[in-house]
Amino acid sequence: MKSIHLANTYNGSKLPVKFLTASGWGPLLNLGYFEIMRLPFLIGGLNHFQRHLVKKSVELLNPQPNESILDLACGNGWTTQFIAQHGSKTTGLDLCEPHIKSAQSSFGKAGNIRFIQGDATHLENVATPNSIDKIHCLEAAFHFGPEGRKALLNSAFHVLKPGGTFVLVDITWRTNDPEQIDNVDPENRFRETWQMELFEPFESYSKNAKAIGFVERQILDWTKPVMRVLNLFALIGFMAQHSLTRKALEIARSEYSAIAEHEWKVLLQELRLSQRVLGQSRYAAYIFTKP
Repeated sequence: MKSIHLANTYNGSKLPVKFLTASGWGPLLNLGYFEIMRLPFLIGGLNHFQRHLVKKSVELLNPQPNESILDLACGNGWTTQFIAQHGSKTTGLDLCEPHIKSAQSSFGKAGNIRFIQGDATHLENVATPNSIDKIHCLEAAFHFGPEGRKALLNSAFHVLKPGGTFVLVDITWRTNDPEQIDNVDPENRFRETWQMELFEPFESYSKNAKAIGFVERQILDWTKPVMRVLNLFALIGFMAQHSLTRKALEIARSEYSAIAEHEWKVLLQELRLSQRVLGQSRYAAYIFTKP
């Protein structure tokens, strides 16, 4: 049942994802990495920035030829195939059957790639202990819930080889009190839309990973380049409330014409809610190794 709800989150049936798709969301399902110098690429939509985030994340992973790598919550498989381009034996794992079918259709013919439907919090079902060189999980674990994220860390530690690396990139909560989300999402609308409970506190990932036995190699704070897109979204939503500027948006990006006037009014509320919630978050990349 959880996999169905997650798949429905990203299939375009919900208004925020309909908006993201119209804004040029490609087969990738991440927010993107928006460096100032690259902002002119917005004319082509969001996919350029989503791919840039993948490249930044995979640079931390540093895949090498013949390494055994798990790409967790692989979605439609683009990140998995990007990792595999480095010559690694890469497995994409995702809970949602539609994502796995899409990934297999697009990238499954490559000899060093396979895709499996499975749960990232139970990696013992797809790999034996001490068998995996590296694990990658990009912007997905916020869906797992607090206990699910602890299970993810435990499971990753179990299947990694000694010396193996886990690159975990996720949206986290700024403070150690993630229940504060109730103050900015009192009606649970954001959490219902994105099928999540609470964000992991920024400091908890390190604390929990160390308690399991991981060594923390590096933490990168990518909040500013990732979350600056929220201001852009809010501006687009505001412009769409007025007929002349909405027409200009539709001329600049014809896909916006698929969003009706009444939908734009609801969408502006959703975008402002996202600003409030994610304004309390941090976007972090963690590199953990197994001794």
